Amino acid sequence: MGNNIDQNITINVEGALDPHATANAIADKQTRVNARLIGQLTQRAY
Repeated sequence: MGNNIDQNITINVEGALDPHATANAIADKQTRVNARLIGQLTQRAY
């Protein structure tokens, strides 16, 4: 049986002075979180 990940993220931001920059910063952080999770799962698989 393989691994299964079910991820649902909701991020609400209010009052950002630069919505585009805020969205990019959040996307970058979420990408790092996902990469760290995959790295941890990959290490455990071996």
